[in-house]
Parts: sequence; structure tokens; C-alpha cells
Amino acid sequence: SLNLFTSAQIEAANTANEVAYLSKEEKKVFLIINLARMNPQSFNELIINYKGIPNYSNSFLTNRKYVRSLSKKLLAMDAVPPVYPNKDLWLLAKCHAIKSGKKGLLGHQRFGCQELDFNQSECCSYGLQFAIDIVIQLLIDHNIDDLGHRKIILDPRQNFLGVSIKEHREYRYNAVLDF
Repeated sequence: SLNLFTSAQIEAANTANEVAYLSKEEKKVFLIINLARMNPQSFNELIINYKGIPNYSNSFLTNRKYVRSLSKKLLAMDAVPPVYPNKDLWLLAKCHAIKSGKKGLLGHQRFGCQELDFNQSECCSYGLQFAIDIVIQLLIDHNIDDLGHRKIILDPRQNFLGVSIKEHREYRYNAVLDF
């Protein structure tokens, strides 16, 4: 699916490649998000051709109006700058992913995690292990009336990101993205 992008585009989008504290899959979240932000029309081709995850419900693909609205957004938007890793945001995301996963919780309410001193935006994904699926699920934003995840991810005012993918008691995996 990355064949839609040039090596220069991939290199420019790979802002977390050298960050030691991120897992390989967490680094890929940066890459995929940045490809969508920096090359929205090319990323639209990826969305159109995305078939979902083998042996998974793929419920986020069932209502095609969300996929169509994402496609329309990507085709109309201008490129925006990439997001860069931020260790404080990563620590915040990591704590929330671990605590939510151990308790089997959903949502943004934190239990035992320190808040940062500035406002952040957050996206949470459940049940998905791989960056491409996590980012596409959040961008499609199936059944989220205000399309909040999509708006956060594509917002040019978002400059920094912390990502943590951890095990979840109920959904196998959860990913927390703090912008």
C-alpha cells in the first residue's frame, strides 16, 4: 500500500524513525498519519483500495458513508505539516494505554495517570494491532458523529504526537494517540 508514495515522501513522513522509545509499530503510526497529512490525495487512493483486516469484523468499513466522507475530505484538503514525536505525550499515552488495557476500559477517562500541564487531543483505538489499520479506523471514524478523531489527526495545528499500543483485556489491543 505504500507503493503509492515516493521514497522521498516516505522519508519526509517518517519523523519517528530514529526514536528509541517507540516500538516499530508505534513509529509506523507516525509514518501513516504523516502520509495522510502531507499527501492527502495519494492517501485517498490507499483508502479507496483498503479492504480491511482478514478474519476481523471490519465493522468500521460497513457504513460506506464514512469512507466516502473521508475520501471527499482527503481530495479537498491541502497538505499539512507532519507531526513529530514528543516524549511527554508518549508517556501520557503509554500510561493510559497500559491502565486501560489492564482494567479492560474504553474511553478517555484516566485512572492513575498524571495529566500534562497543557491541553492535548486524544484518539483511542481498540482491537487493532497494526498501524495502518489503527490510523485508517480512526480516520474513517465510523459512527462518530463529530468525526473528532479525523479532525484531530488532520488538523494542521497539531504538531506533536505520543503513541502507545498496548495489550487490552477485552479487545486484545488498544492504541492511544495523544496530540
